[in-house]
Amino acid sequence: MAERSDELYQYEALPTHTSFRVFELLPGVEGDPICCVLRSVDWADSPDYEALSYAWGDPKKRTSVIVDGKRLNVTVNLQIGLKHLRYPDRSRVLWADAIW
Repeated sequence: MAERSDELYQYEALPTHTSFRVFELLPGVEGDPICCVLRSVDWADSPDYEALSYAWGDPKKRTSVIVDGKRLNVTVNLQIGLKHLRYPDRSRVLWADAIW
């Protein structure tokens, strides 16, 4: 499990105009921080993934998740959704526009 970091996550530029980002939601149990690995993929050769769509809630209510070992601020609503979608024993590949 990734350690919590005070360093903020900084997005890198996408490599091509047909690239997009998906993230691997790492396994965890109640009380573990939400940890993800973000990767760029291409529309022509994208992995199987699930799209997360939801109401974002109050954009002023923020918390953080760990992406590639760094802190990424997201809405509380997204963090709650990720907690519910996270498997305890395996990763899950997702797309969410707030992390895209």
